[in-house]
Amino acid sequence: MPRCSVLLVDLPSYSVPITSPYRELLERRLKAEAILRKQRLGFALTRPSLSYSRGLLLIAAYLEQKGHRVQYLMYSDLKDARKFASLCAEADVIGFTAMTPVVQQVYALCGQAKVLNPSAL
Repeated sequence: MPRCSVLLVDLPSYSVPITSPYRELLERRLKAEAILRKQRLGFALTRPSLSYSRGLLLIAAYLEQKGHRVQYLMYSDLKDARKFASLCAEADVIGFTAMTPVVQQVYALCGQAKVLNPSAL
């Protein structure tokens, strides 16, 4: 099986205000997860305030184990839009994950990806 260059794009959904004491509990949990992730993976997430898709990260890990080259992009601002354009150009396969509130943005990005790289799946 030929090895592919895969781009996985994660779009965070909107923020929901969390009231106290739940906010503090969530903050403690996120800090604990960050520590465990650094211990287990050997690196820290560059933008820990964003919610990363565990499912997409699991897919990325599996694809890497199978020898594919995987790029993971958290798409949340204009800087990410520029990076998305350059990564699309070199990808054989492009996958997205998103929650319902941002699905229209995903549709738009799918169209943009097809324009940037018509041969990508």
